[in-house]
Amino acid sequence: METNFKELVSQYEALWENDAPREQIVEFCRQHLDEDETLFYILINSVKWGNMVVMPSFLKHLRDDDDSLLRGIASYLRSQHRLGYYDFFVTVSRILSMKSVLSDKVRATFWTVLKNVGWHYSGYVREGCEDMTLVDNEGIRSAILKRREKGHDLISKGIFFMDDKRFIPLSDKIIQALQIDSASMFEMALTLTGKKITVGLLRAILRAHAFNILIHLLKSRTKAVTSILSPLGLLICICAYGDQSEAAVRVLDALEELYPCISKSTDKLGNTPLWYCLYHGGKEKLEEALIRYGCDPDARNHLNLSYNICKEFRDL
Repeated sequence: METNFKELVSQYEALWENDAPREQIVEFCRQHLDEDETLFYILINSVKWGNMVVMPSFLKHLRDDDDSLLRGIASYLRSQHRLGYYDFFVTVSRILSMKSVLSDKVRATFWTVLKNVGWHYSGYVREGCEDMTLVDNEGIRSAILKRREKGHDLISKGIFFMDDKRFIPLSDKIIQALQIDSASMFEMALTLTGKKITVGLLRAILRAHAFNILIHLLKSRTKAVTSILSPLGLLICICAYGDQSEAAVRVLDALEELYPCISKSTDKLGNTPLWYCLYHGGKEKLEEALIRYGCDPDARNHLNLSYNICKEFRDL
């Protein structure tokens, strides 16, 4: 078995070394997609040429039906970080920027890979990584926000709001109200403690997914809530960090009642609220409600990608 792999690696490398047509190399890769992950082992063991499968000169020769090959390449890149973290992010960012060269399917796949890769940044952002803000990787985004690097002002205020990791001390009554999501108990706790709606308290409500309480505050203390975070920022928080509950849909209903057509809004990067539902899965009911309210699933953003294009790959 080991000899066979060595022979296949040699054949793969010979294609590149002899400058074979890219279509021929793509076909070789197609032929070695199987349950034993032969292609995966070929790429790993080809130290010199393995990473060529993520170069645009290779990717642009993929066919529309090359889903399996594309997923195999994405799996290889994601699991190995063969380029090193920084070069990995720069490589994928370059792929995403090639709107007129690479297909939507290729770019959507690599957006999904980059979005899901963890990066331990230790508070330091190397030059060039600010562009990664535009491809929604949480680790890089947090680093850029922490150091206020170039591009931080393009990040949605809702995402900015939820990236703050600070927690405030809460009374036992408020904690209990958040846990059971009781608006009446929450109001009583506020009265007893004399607390007002603050940045920290609103963040705690969102983190607890206490959406019944949030709906109550939106209707009874609209100015207090929206002076902290804009209606669109609140909606983006629900889409990016919310859950699958009916209460999340009722938050959307409340926002639409107060701010008609908010579901059709876009942020500075052209992202619709639907786009932020892609950050974490399991929001089908909320996504359906957004579309009913007129949020366009085919609307393109700054990456020339849309919710519909990326939806297929969010669970890659």
